[in-house]
Amino acid sequence: MNDDDDVNPPIEQPPQPATSFGGEETTSVVSQDAAGDAVETVHKRRSPAAIATLIVGVLALVGGGIYAANNLVGTKSGAATPEDAARAFFASIANEDVLGLLDSMVPAERDAFREPLTEMRTQLVRLGALRKDFNLAHIEGINVNFQDLKFSTDRLSENVAVVGAIAGKESYRIDPQQLPLGTFVRDLAGEALTGPATFGSDTIDPTDDAKVAVVQKDGRWYWSLGYSIAESSREDSGAPAPNFGHGLAADGRESAAAAIEAALRAAVALDFETLIGITDPEEDAALHEYAPTFLAEAKALASNAAGAFRASITNLQLATEPKEGGVALVTIKHMEFKAGSTDGKFAVNFDGECFTSKGLGELFPPKLCTDELKQGVGLPQKQAHVGFIAVQRGGLWYFSPVRTILDAVNATLKIMTPQDLDQVKNVLGRFRQAA
Repeated sequence: MNDDDDVNPPIEQPPQPATSFGGEETTSVVSQDAAGDAVETVHKRRSPAAIATLIVGVLALVGGGIYAANNLVGTKSGAATPEDAARAFFASIANEDVLGLLDSMVPAERDAFREPLTEMRTQLVRLGALRKDFNLAHIEGINVNFQDLKFSTDRLSENVAVVGAIAGKESYRIDPQQLPLGTFVRDLAGEALTGPATFGSDTIDPTDDAKVAVVQKDGRWYWSLGYSIAESSREDSGAPAPNFGHGLAADGRESAAAAIEAALRAAVALDFETLIGITDPEEDAALHEYAPTFLAEAKALASNAAGAFRASITNLQLATEPKEGGVALVTIKHMEFKAGSTDGKFAVNFDGECFTSKGLGELFPPKLCTDELKQGVGLPQKQAHVGFIAVQRGGLWYFSPVRTILDAVNATLKIMTPQDLDQVKNVLGRFRQAA
């Protein structure tokens, strides 16, 4: 494929005069499609990066699918050059192919998402949030196309680059009625998912900021969610690029429990350097690389906060449950937490089910159990088995933020039933009416 090849042929769009809306060129017209249904056409400058965010958001929401878990292992992935990695990224978006996005993602990040998201998809289908025929190889209701894409590559280091689409054409069509969403989501969204399809097209130029960060691992290039977020944040802040290969050193522990204890104590003490050091150096490689660009500012903020508020964990008891593949779930059995501020001192204890507090007055009840919290928001009274995920790298253990979040979501979904979702829907409905 050369620079003038199509990623997908363009969607035909009726030309309309441009009008201004929110600082972007947009046009809108209501017409009829082949079936005679009303179709609203909106022409608006949307960079491929915005469409990429949409597809990656679907990835984060619905998971990698059983197909991904069974078929991505052992396949040859990655690309020969940074530009080829970016082409694979945009091609997967154009094909509405979440599996392709997973396959071309840097392996350590992909592994963090794959199994938890597989389970999430299963649970969301069971609960009626997704349709049973949901297909991650081609998501219905979304059609994104690119034509004549040209790229520019900025090599930040030997193994890190940012590739941007600087020319070409893009088009999209989103039909909310065709999205593979289940009855729970459709009932909750109401008329928002019953409207006509929207579609549009535009040309791409360098100002669209349609970029993706790619990294080289074992001679192959992959797109990276972590590096893309980090590089975008760095550019927005105006900070200089990091000295790649000289980021914050990994600081693992001898056991999973020791890693999680270090992370918890560092978080409470606002010790960002220790907290970042204890995160997974492979899954969170971008965080380690870019830490020197923001750590000084973070430490200054922590120092200022310490003048008005200090906290520490005085007693911590953890339990470890080994999982497959050098992964462990670490849960809190008991924790005592003390803090002081200009307004006084207080203490909070947690025994795994209930919080008890002293010194908080009316801000917090003397005793509050998790079942009371769940009842307040309509969640089932059963206790979700949640904790912190640690991973082993080179004989040492590290905290995995992504796996921890996804595992907690799955643990909550597993104990829920469709009837529980109906209760959640009723609670949200009451909130809407009150607002």
